[in-house]
Amino acid sequence: MEEQTPHLAGRPKREKLIAIKMTKATLFLTEPELSRLLAKDPALWTEAVRRGKYMKRARAARGPKIKEGADRD
Repeated sequence: MEEQTPHLAGRPKREKLIAIKMTKATLFLTEPELSRLLAKDPALWTEAVRRGKYMKRARAARGPKIKEGADRD
């Protein structure tokens, strides 16, 4: 059993939640839960990683966003 600090004793460890917005609901999963689901379908995992790489490259190519109303010199 893992050792807990006194101020956290009895409390479950808070994990970061990932929000997935769907048409009629918003799902909140932890990273391990999402990993377990994706591990059941390796093709889906591969496709999701491919999309992620594409999205990161596309955002980088567009450059940084400029806030509206920001002073431009």
